[in-house]
Formats: sequence, structure tokens, C-alpha cells
Amino acid sequence: MDKLIGHYRFNMNHLIGRGAYGSVFKGKTQSGQPVAVKMIDKRMINKENEKHLKNEVESMRTLNHPNIVKFLDYYETQNNIYIISEFCDGGDLRDLIKRGKQDEKLVISILQQILKGYRELQNKSIIHRDLKPANILIHQNIIKIADFGFSKRINFENDLMNSVAGTPLYMAPQTVLRQSYSSKCDIWSLGMILYELIFLKPPIKAQNVLELQEQIKMAIVIPKIDNSLLQDLIQKCLQVNEDERISWDEIYNHELFCKYDYYMQQIQNIEEEKGQQLNECQITNNQILLEYQRLMISNYLEIEFENNQKLYLNIINTTRSLFNFSIFVNAQQRQYQYAQQLAQYLKNCAFGHLKLIDQCVLFKEFDKFIITEKGQYCLQQLQFLKQMIQEKNIQAINFSFNQFEFNELQKFLEYAIVQITTESAQMNHTKLCFILMSKLIIEMIKYENEYPNKHLFQLSDIAQIDILTDQELAYRINCI
Repeated sequence: MDKLIGHYRFNMNHLIGRGAYGSVFKGKTQSGQPVAVKMIDKRMINKENEKHLKNEVESMRTLNHPNIVKFLDYYETQNNIYIISEFCDGGDLRDLIKRGKQDEKLVISILQQILKGYRELQNKSIIHRDLKPANILIHQNIIKIADFGFSKRINFENDLMNSVAGTPLYMAPQTVLRQSYSSKCDIWSLGMILYELIFLKPPIKAQNVLELQEQIKMAIVIPKIDNSLLQDLIQKCLQVNEDERISWDEIYNHELFCKYDYYMQQIQNIEEEKGQQLNECQITNNQILLEYQRLMISNYLEIEFENNQKLYLNIINTTRSLFNFSIFVNAQQRQYQYAQQLAQYLKNCAFGHLKLIDQCVLFKEFDKFIITEKGQYCLQQLQFLKQMIQEKNIQAINFSFNQFEFNELQKFLEYAIVQITTESAQMNHTKLCFILMSKLIIEMIKYENEYPNKHLFQLSDIAQIDILTDQELAYRINCI
């Protein structure tokens, strides 16, 4: 059952996680937009937790950055407190780590986004104190820092703290050993996250806090990886002694990011150059297409196929000499087949003659529709269409039809194919012809928007459909 809180609604069954001291549910706004609803039972809150909660609300209210989960609202009832925030649809870094080894460029990109979000925390004088994979969320491939339950406002240059806060495994040594610590505690946590992204496991294993306190005193050895700069950054983040640990400014200016940004800029330059070349190719492509269409229309069905083939080959050879790569040539070969105009006629005919299907209210009951007068008419029109194409009697076909929903035609043809193939009687030549023609039209409808010329060459086969044997028909049907 849905629960209504202010302008938001959520279901207790839609649990998506547990925070430092509350459960998080997926909810939605009045307009249906998804949100995350953190619910805290007041009976479970002591003074310490109440302080953390106020910190979280206070911190989130002041933050507005694409790499930080956005705070939306706050409600308090007699029994519960609710924090409404942005919903992240991609899970968290734990899910990414479970998928296995990630591309190095992705790891660096994730790190850069975390640092962009953390710089915003610095600008607001906030230290997180609980950075870990579970608190790094992903929304539409964007990394976002979440869960500010243990956050605290500090002076980044001078303040030292003595309180214990955060998740033990990702805590800095100073926090685990109950020593004073600074904002560099988050640098340690960042190094732990980065290590786990690379090696798919944390560098420290401990069953309890006592084991952790012993292990965390020892220096962490980073296994060798191909990227020496990335290895250097991890090593400097995971220095046990805070004084030896890298600073935030040193992280932001680390050589790793300078080289990575240069590399990404080079890729962008190459892509832009490639895009410019493709645009030039497209311009020439359009010119060739217009000229070829003009020639085809003027000579349509009047010139022998061999002559058209020579014209086609001349265009392809010209194209090949201008642009010496196979993808463009293949695209031209698909577009300039002799059957292009014939296939276009077929498309117009099929949509026009089956216009009545769109107006039929019995679409959900195809079996009833097929035996109706309109259904029989549609089947007759398909037969008529095939005959006109076979005879190339284009003048007998009227093309002044209005457009209608193509998916309705697709549904009808798919159902008709099912009915024919499931009949008890054996398949005959007429049925095979109908199935092949219907499947080709269905394929053409599916790719009409994305690949407008993808199936024009295949449709040309319909002009000689009665010449094919039953075996040839069955083979072509199976190839679709």
C-alpha cells in the first residue's frame, strides 16, 4: 500500500537501501517523477543520531552540484522523519565492482566526478567522513556523492576532530585508532574506493574493529598496474600518516588527470575531424543519390537491366575512387540497387491499400476481423498488389493515399502469418508467397525511420515472386 508524505508517495515494499540510521524507499512525486525517500523512526534516534540527522539535512540543503545527490524536501511526523532526495537509477559503485574489472578510462572518469563533487563540499566547508562504494551512486551514467549522515562543517586548513564517524573498513587510520584527524580522512576513503575499483576488493580484510586497528597501522602495498600514475595516486592516498598523505590540492593537480585530459582532448579532436569528413561524404552521397534518382525516374522500366547495372557500377566506382573505405561503398550499394523505385512503389501500395485496417475496431480480435468483409477486402488487396508488382503495371495503382499508423499493418500481417503457418493443411505455393511478401513488408515497417533504405533491395524480389520454387521461397522466408 502506498504511503503519502507531503507531495510524495512511496511503497514500503520498494526498499532500495539502508542508510546510516534509516531505510530508503523508492517513491514518486505527484507528477510521477521518481524520488528517494529516507524514513527514520524517531524511536530509534538517540541524541547522537539526531545530531547526525541534522547534519545531513543541513549539509544537503546547501549543496547543488551534478555530482552530488540533490536534496528535495524534509518532513517530520509524530513517529518518523522523512528526507526526500533525488532518485538514482544506476545503483552504486558496489554494483559496478560486482560486474568485474572496469576499463581504466572509466575508473579515472569516476574518480574525476567524485573529485568534482567533493570540491563542492570543500567550497561549503563540509567534510563527508563516510565515503565508501555504497555512498557513491550512479544516475544516468553520472557519479553522485550521497549520504551525508556523518558530515561536518570544518575549516579545511586547520580543524582537527576527535569524534568517531563513518564505516570502519573505509575509515582513515586516525579515525579507527581514535586519534585526531582532518579532512584528509576522506582522502584515505577515496584511496580505498579507487583501490577496490581497480582490484575488485579492498586492501584490508578485518572481521572486527580490533583486527582492523591492528592491520590499519601497517603500510598498504599497491600491486603493480600498467598505469604508473594511477598507482602513484592510490599509494599517496593510502598513507597511514596524515602528514605524508597527499593533500586535496595535490590530488586535483595530479599528473594523472593532466595526461588523461590531454588524451581525451586528442580523442575529441579525432572524432570532430572524423565527423567533418563524414559530413563531406554525406554531401557527396546526397548529390550522387539525387542524380541517380533523376536518371532512374527518367529511364524507369524502359532501359534494360544491364544498362542500369552499368550506370550503377560507374557510380560505385566513382564513389570508391573518391572515398576509399568499404563502409561508404557498402552504403552506396544498398541504396542504388535497380529495384529501389520498384520497392518504393510497393511500400506506397501496401500502406495505401490496407488503409481500412487502421479504421477497424476489431483489431483485438483478429480471427473475427479476417472473416469480415473488410478483412477479406484487405487480403484481396494484398493479392492485387502482388499481381500489379509482378506485371509492373504501375499505372493501375493509385498512390493518393493518406498516411496511417504503420504498426497496425504490421500487427495484421504478423497475425495473418501465424494463422497460415498454424493451419493443419500443408503449406502451398500461394501461402509461401503471401508469407514472404508479408515478412518483407513487416521488416520494412520496423526499420522505416532508422534505416529507410535497409530493405528496399529485398523487396525487389517480389516482382519475380512466382518464378521462385517452394524451396526457394521457404529459404528466403527463413533468412528474414
